[in-house]
Amino acid sequence: MNSLRKQFYFTLFYFLTSIFAIINTILYFFVTLPHAGSGDDSSPAEPEPSGLGISKSPTELRDFGISQSPLLPYGTAGKTPLTDMFGEGWFEAFAILNLFVISTLIVLVEILFLNSVKRPYAIGAHIFGLLFLSGLYVAWAAVGRTVTGTGPFWLDGDEAGSREAVIANTIGFVVLSPFIFALVYGFIAIRETIVKSFQLSRMRIAAAAARDD
Repeated sequence: MNSLRKQFYFTLFYFLTSIFAIINTILYFFVTLPHAGSGDDSSPAEPEPSGLGISKSPTELRDFGISQSPLLPYGTAGKTPLTDMFGEGWFEAFAILNLFVISTLIVLVEILFLNSVKRPYAIGAHIFGLLFLSGLYVAWAAVGRTVTGTGPFWLDGDEAGSREAVIANTIGFVVLSPFIFALVYGFIAIRETIVKSFQLSRMRIAAAAARDD
């Protein structure tokens, strides 16, 4: 690209997609999951006077067609330690892994091992663009919540606790993008430094071999 404007748009788009993938993962594992686990459904269940309660032995559970692992306590048949994180069933786990894990792993592999994008020069313009687009994303999410009635819980005053909490959550989301940008920028700088030193070492070895010949 000979145009600096086109280079800026391309690198901004690249960093935007990479940073949003990482933010998506951070929000799911450190915000959404803890919030979902702190609901009323997480309270201990009432003792069951009959049926498949904790008093059932493994033999009695097998009579009902339910498998009980010897490594898990009675009453947890059919559950695994990762059920709260990835849900029940293969399709829900597949969707969560693709949305919140695989995409971020691809971004990290590309940043750390591939040489597709260099460090941008207009750092201030990139930070301003990321702040603007992050705020635009939150505004679009708020519009979607108003129209459809569904959206991030941290944009809902009732679930977040107050309107001030929603404002703080919005500011935190927008401000998070420059921090992730700095992290990605640092990883790219480390990769470029290692690659450059390796190339210089190969050039010195080749020059020394040429002198010996």
